[in-house]
Amino acid sequence: MRYRVETQEAAALVEGGGMGWPAVDTARPGEVISAWMIALRAGDMESGRAGADVDCLFYVVSGLARAVVGARECAAAAGDRFVALADEAFSVSNAGSSELRVLEMQLPRRSARLQGYADTCGDAGPTRRNEE
Repeated sequence: MRYRVETQEAAALVEGGGMGWPAVDTARPGEVISAWMIALRAGDMESGRAGADVDCLFYVVSGLARAVVGARECAAAAGDRFVALADEAFSVSNAGSSELRVLEMQLPRRSARLQGYADTCGDAGPTRRNEE
């Protein structure tokens, strides 16, 4: 299930209130075009594609995720982030036994591309394991 979230609510869901994280820095909420919450039960999946002029920044709020972005696949836990750059296909699936909640923030495309975002999603597994 995917539902819209207000920018202010999105910032509050990110650890540290989003401070120091460009996508949801509460001093610059206008950067976020829209925010969506993806809530998945065990085994469920959501997929999509970033718009031509939009980068999608994902933040795992709770649970364990398996993310596929373009040809890259990684595991992510609560507190991890991953990016789908403009026009990239993505899918997020619940890799755990409890509900997965992932915040998707759609941002204006950056010329600096991936280097402009914090991406903690690794091929070896979540960088943090504070869920399940």
